[in-house]
Amino acid sequence: MGHQIEAVIGTNESAAQSIEKGEGVDFFFSFKNLSEQTVVKRKIQMKLFGVLLVALAVTFAAAQAPTPAPTPAPTPAPPSDLEKLAAIVDGIASGLDLGYLITMGLLIFLMQAGFAMLEAGAIASKHVVSVLLKNFLNFCFCGVVWYLWGFAFAYGKHNQYPNNFIGNANFALNDVSSTDWTAYATWFFQFTFCATAATIVSGALAGRVNVTAYMLFTIFMTGWIYPIVVHSAWSTEGWLSPTNAGITSKVGIAGRGVYDFAGSGVVHLTGGTAAFVGAWILGPRTEE
Repeated sequence: MGHQIEAVIGTNESAAQSIEKGEGVDFFFSFKNLSEQTVVKRKIQMKLFGVLLVALAVTFAAAQAPTPAPTPAPTPAPPSDLEKLAAIVDGIASGLDLGYLITMGLLIFLMQAGFAMLEAGAIASKHVVSVLLKNFLNFCFCGVVWYLWGFAFAYGKHNQYPNNFIGNANFALNDVSSTDWTAYATWFFQFTFCATAATIVSGALAGRVNVTAYMLFTIFMTGWIYPIVVHSAWSTEGWLSPTNAGITSKVGIAGRGVYDFAGSGVVHLTGGTAAFVGAWILGPRTEE
């Protein structure tokens, strides 16, 4: 056993001496017995290896670093008492305007009953039922036409292609939001004016035109004639409108356009002109 231990120790000492002399052992970082060019390559390799280790360490550290929390958006300052009061006043003003618009529209709507009574009392009794039916159907047909395309021809404004002769947008109110009550109230108010213009013709021709002919005329009047006149004078693009922002109007006082606030021209002159033409075509009344 003692001889074996001495042999192992002697072998280890021989190996250590061989390592010190660089004999029989080739390490990556050993530069003994190497040419100068090879030594330079080995040093470059070691530097690149060190740079790689540093890059890996930095990448790992960055991946483990906690992500900073996003900076919270600044909280807006609460409205002042004056701003709250202004918002309340604006809401009340908008509500009053909306209520006034609907109320005036209802008054014009109820005028249709007065028109029907006036016409029924001015003609022979045998035509009363026909006159009452025409006044009722006048509103029904006018409402459908005004909704589908009449209002669009009158006030429809295309953002890219505005037209100073006729409207070209908002057919069937497709551009109106479901919560825009002012737009719906405006549609109703203008609808009552449109029906009034058509009813003027009904009164002038009371008892002289059958129901079918008058309904066809109502569709043409409320869907083409009246909307074009409205667009020309009341819209912001019409060629007669004083509020025309794109095409300068050359009519009216000092070329400022036509002012018609109560409908004396747009509603009554349009309806009266149509009634005059209809009476002229039919000729004078001959029945007692």
